[in-house]
Amino acid sequence: LEGYTADQVINVYTPAEELFKPEAIQSFNGVDATDYHPPKNEINASNWKDYHIGYCENVRQEGDYLVGDLLIKDKISIDLIQSNERLEMSLGYGALLIVEQGTAPDGTPYQAKFINFIGNHVALVKYGRCGGDCRIGDKQQTPP
Repeated sequence: LEGYTADQVINVYTPAEELFKPEAIQSFNGVDATDYHPPKNEINASNWKDYHIGYCENVRQEGDYLVGDLLIKDKISIDLIQSNERLEMSLGYGALLIVEQGTAPDGTPYQAKFINFIGNHVALVKYGRCGGDCRIGDKQQTPP
């Protein structure tokens, strides 16, 4: 980013209207689920076998949230979910970064914003940037 140093922290705003564009939502349908983010935050043809633990489908907007159905196939990941070690989620995506000064609706000043999201993966994490609001809600838990 021109005008900023490598160690300088900037706020990046994600407008809801960008995340909830129909094409952005559709881009997350069928993406791989991963245990944490892969290096360079990207799943591609050369690394998907190393990081794929399942996939995400039926992505939709529900209120202020992007929601999807996860099918997790990896036994270790299932055990981590059931032991509460991987309940939060983080989106992996590509987006265009626009450098501009502004103020988010909550009053936070920002120096750049993301637009034109393209989904790449959904990462299961212990602690995500969005906190506990972005988590797995298992509706089909098996009885003890």
